Amino acid sequence: MSFRIPAAALALLLGLAACSSDEPPQRFPDIHFANGPKIRLDVNTVEIVSEFAPTFRLPQVEQNFPIPPQRAIENWVHDRLAAINPSSEFRARVTILDASAREADGGGRYTAHAAARVDVVNAHGFVARSAHAEATRSVTIDPDASADDRDTAWYGMTRDISASLGGELERQIRSTFYPYVH
Repeated sequence: MSFRIPAAALALLLGLAACSSDEPPQRFPDIHFANGPKIRLDVNTVEIVSEFAPTFRLPQVEQNFPIPPQRAIENWVHDRLAAINPSSEFRARVTILDASAREADGGGRYTAHAAARVDVVNAHGFVARSAHAEATRSVTIDPDASADDRDTAWYGMTRDISASLGGELERQIRSTFYPYVH
């Protein structure tokens, strides 16, 4: 009889544990942009400066994204821009102006905005070339959607907005940065 009570208790505990444990959250791969040739800049370095700072308060939600937009923009810079002239007096400065996502009143509607500027700057701070791009994406998520469905939508927003921003920056750099682009 004493064998049955512990076995029953163990079965009950295992059953409760199985019911109360949620599936682990979905894991998303980092967003990278190594699918095209590097944009080779005749500068000594590529630096990233961020003027964007998340508030970590609603209605801002970018900090809850599986991959925040700011990180995807930084990845674009690392993956696509290359400094090829260590003796140049010029440097490339990429300024992240915005990488926000906000929840609309009442929830369910989310809008992400990204903006960045790429400047070729000399040792005295003079800007020789500049490119600026912005991108916006919105999505409506069913309020009854699972956390995984919400994260999947947010991941798609980050992927799409950073690809759009990067595509426009690349277009401008390749068309207007002569003689600093190769």
